[in-house]
Amino acid sequence: MSFQFTHPVMNWNAPDQFAELSRFKDHCMFIFNGPPSGTTEKQKCGWVSTWIGEEGREIYKTPQIAEADDVGVVFRKFEEYVRPKKNKRMSRNKLKNRKQRSTETFTNYVKDLKVILMDCEYENPEDILIDSIIDGVADAKLLVKLLDREEGLTLANALELGQQHHESKNQLRMLREEVRVDQIKTNSQRSAQRLSQPVNHNPQTTRKCGRSDSHKFCPAASSVCAFCKRKGHWQAVCRKRTRTVNQVHEGSDDLAVETCADLEEVLHIYTLDSRSNERWTATLKANDTALRFRIDTGAKCNVMQKSDFDKIKSQEPIETSKTVLKTYSNHLLKPIGQINIKIQAKTKDTVTARFQIVEMTAENIISGDLLKS
Repeated sequence: MSFQFTHPVMNWNAPDQFAELSRFKDHCMFIFNGPPSGTTEKQKCGWVSTWIGEEGREIYKTPQIAEADDVGVVFRKFEEYVRPKKNKRMSRNKLKNRKQRSTETFTNYVKDLKVILMDCEYENPEDILIDSIIDGVADAKLLVKLLDREEGLTLANALELGQQHHESKNQLRMLREEVRVDQIKTNSQRSAQRLSQPVNHNPQTTRKCGRSDSHKFCPAASSVCAFCKRKGHWQAVCRKRTRTVNQVHEGSDDLAVETCADLEEVLHIYTLDSRSNERWTATLKANDTALRFRIDTGAKCNVMQKSDFDKIKSQEPIETSKTVLKTYSNHLLKPIGQINIKIQAKTKDTVTARFQIVEMTAENIISGDLLKS
């Protein structure tokens, strides 16, 4: 029976030949423990000599390896050949200069110290390891804990202190991340609440500017209302404007602008009640679908409720809107988007107008400018 597999390859040009040989050995043993598990030791040695390459076969010809009948012995001989010769002076210098890196865990740092220490040939390697840990540890707080133990510090104590300190730092970092996430969520919720809460309902606000009456001088005292042209108040709190039919206009001095300073445009929309005059309504075709609209000669934008928008079955996608509408109750309403819609009256040609789409039960609004066009 034949088996198909990719045979191991030994890279004799690798910078670390000992590590490369270990990888090659692991691959060979993985294959020998697989389907060809019944292969004899002599056969395994033959396979190794085939896979190890031309340079490896030159080494294999040496009597110490060629006479071996056990694959484990063959690999040990190869390891002795490629393993770098010990240099205790160089190893001790390497141990002295080995410091813990900022991103390195305490456990990995100690493991590397132990590997280096194996070639240092110290008579008391455990005591040297403790000194190396203290000399190279990166955390100042852990260093203080290790030094506080003085003469009673053993290797087991040092390892325990290091691991406990590392775990404590991880738990503290996770706790801070959770607190930070909770704080972000809380801030987001507060921002959302400020957007949804009615503004200018504070009984302590003035009727001239809509702001707190705690100031000595009202900034609207010398202003002229842009709506009624009277002096002494701003357009945002104009009483005459709140009694008109469905006024929709820009408000630059309004309190809503301060609440939504990150948005490009804030518009006011005042929904009519059941007593509104029917002569200000008209039935128009929106994308060939008849809908009822409220006409507003002073409106700066067109508004359509989502339920009516679904009826016209527009093929165009809704775009993101940076406009905020302010309702009659001073609640801020964010449209779900904006889109161009074809509008046609009975005796008019079709015109394309941009509508703000809102998720609420309200009248559809068209501006007087749209009817003129």
